[in-house]
Amino acid sequence: MSRHRPGLSRRRLKAVKRGRILGAVLLAALPIALAALPLAAPAAAHTDLASSTPVDGAYLSVAPSRVVLEFESALLPETVNVSILDSQGALVTEVDPDVADATVSIAWPASLPAGDYSLAYRVVSGDGHPVTGEIGFRYASSSSASPSAASARATPSASASASATLGTPAVASPPPAAPDDQNGTPAMPNLVIGGVLLLGALVVSGIFAARARRS
Repeated sequence: MSRHRPGLSRRRLKAVKRGRILGAVLLAALPIALAALPLAAPAAAHTDLASSTPVDGAYLSVAPSRVVLEFESALLPETVNVSILDSQGALVTEVDPDVADATVSIAWPASLPAGDYSLAYRVVSGDGHPVTGEIGFRYASSSSASPSAASARATPSASASASATLGTPAVASPPPAAPDDQNGTPAMPNLVIGGVLLLGALVVSGIFAARARRS
């Protein structure tokens, strides 16, 4: 005749309860961990300005014929806007850019006189995130200036000063830092949260499994 062992039944009931708790923890942690992955992907897809010709802060002897912006990833051509600003940040003119993959280029207006200018841009990366910024440069004479007229206007002292200045090579500057709105959703915190939740669920599962075996 078998004997009834109430202690064993209670242990089995506790094991069942622990299994239910573990299942609830896993069900709660899994969706959160999975949700963190798509949040990380758009942040990694944002594009920044990689380089420009001329470089930001350049001092040129004559106006450039073209200005080229190279971005880190492909752009949506219909969303690219480029404007030329003067030294005070006022709009000089808007220009129609040529867009090819991750490259934006414009023909610099030959009629603009010597001075300081900025090229402001607004582009949209492949994930639909807008990116804005600008580069600045200056040049001593416009490409449309007449050499004979420029020589007639120049005095000996001014010519010597200009020669000394123009003889100084332009120092390349790094691309401008991306504004705050380019940063998007940080990928790393989301991945860390998901990983911690999954790790916690695995630890709890191991503890319950060990206790169940001892029981």
